[in-house]
Amino acid sequence: MIFERIFKNSSIALIIGLLFYGALFIYRYHQFPYFISSSYFAFNNDAFYWSWCAKELVENGYVDFDNPALISEGRNPYFQGCFFSPGYTAIAYLTFKMFGINLRLLQIIIFIVMLINLILFFRILLKWTNDPFITSFVFFLFVMNPYITSFSFAIRPDPFALTFILLSILRTLEKKPLNSSLFFIIGAFIFKQNYLALVGLPVYFLIKKASSWEEKIKLTIKFLIPLFITALLYYFIVYSYLQTAFPDMLQYLSKSNTIPLLKALKADKFKLAFNLPLIIGLFSCTGIVYLMGLFATFIFNFRIIPPLAKRSFNPIFLHFGLAELALRFKFFRKSLPFLTILYLPVSFAFLQADFKYTDLETKLSMKIINYANEGKKICSTNAPSGGYLLSFYTHEGNLKKNLTFKFIYKITPNNLKLLSDCEVVILNQSETLPNLSPALINKIVITFPSPNFIIRNIIRSRLKNLLFPSLYNFQSRN
Repeated sequence: MIFERIFKNSSIALIIGLLFYGALFIYRYHQFPYFISSSYFAFNNDAFYWSWCAKELVENGYVDFDNPALISEGRNPYFQGCFFSPGYTAIAYLTFKMFGINLRLLQIIIFIVMLINLILFFRILLKWTNDPFITSFVFFLFVMNPYITSFSFAIRPDPFALTFILLSILRTLEKKPLNSSLFFIIGAFIFKQNYLALVGLPVYFLIKKASSWEEKIKLTIKFLIPLFITALLYYFIVYSYLQTAFPDMLQYLSKSNTIPLLKALKADKFKLAFNLPLIIGLFSCTGIVYLMGLFATFIFNFRIIPPLAKRSFNPIFLHFGLAELALRFKFFRKSLPFLTILYLPVSFAFLQADFKYTDLETKLSMKIINYANEGKKICSTNAPSGGYLLSFYTHEGNLKKNLTFKFIYKITPNNLKLLSDCEVVILNQSETLPNLSPALINKIVITFPSPNFIIRNIIRSRLKNLLFPSLYNFQSRN
């Protein structure tokens, strides 16, 4: 088989994957001066939410938890970086402190971290399967996943959390449960609690590596005890404090991050399209264990019996299921090149759609920058540009000290007065409601369109053109 001969040395796949990912970053970095990915894949305001505390600490030496513009509906996600990702906040703080408040530098740091993650994922595959052929094609599918080509470029804690989770899994393959548990604790509790959903994976790998039932139980207990103690300490110290000090923030995060499974699948049907070839991975022991691990996210949901943490369904780990099926079934192993080729048009269709919407966001943001340079007072709600763009950097990449800008999490009939002194108002498409019109008379309003609508149409047309070019061209002409 030709692919067997080409990828007899899996290092070829690693080099190709790293070169592709590096070229993609360079293109994004130079093509899009503000948003490196669209809000469809990586909501750009997340960079604002996660980095707000670091920015406040650098500028003021403290965080103003009572800023009226930010708590118009309670303390919303602006303060989540302070409590739910102290690791990322520390990294952002040190970066801002040493080099100025510059998100472009954070983008470069995250890119380097993701390169490390690709190498770690590759090492895990090769060490686990001991098969260069399986490693090569599962690695290709991993690199092509839109969560890697788009989401991972976003400024958020996830890439750092992923590093420690992958280190944890790598340590389980070496049968070092205490080291594995430590890395997992850092990834889940210091960087991103959603990754608690992956707790079943290192346990599964430990069990697989053990040679006897006695050893399986011993390794599992050694892994789980430090994790269990950390979870208890977090619950009774951090969570108890937040319940008292910031109950509104906990209520918001519980509502925004928890959703029943069927509703999540229905709401994300277009995003799930690029994971359909990978859903096969769920029909493996690894996939089943991974689904069971979703219930570990009760800490992040702040519920004892959660329906599901919608942001914990991390499809990039479906690749472990694909690798396991390839190890078990020869016919599936042989089909990996076909699956990879089948995935190519889907991946590139979403990639092109992401570029299209990122370009649109950039153009709209340039209008906002021009108004800012004219000295107009700008008010932004939870729009993609929002505080992310104007609160952190301008053309030069650094904070513009004399910028007149107001952040409002969401405009409601009760807080319309916050718009009274605004000259430019940035809204989401969903916020252009009739009851807002009297307050927006004589103001410049910039509305960011819904990314779902735009991306949906782009993807539909691209996939039709790729899969049914003759039919698509005929319909276009008529």
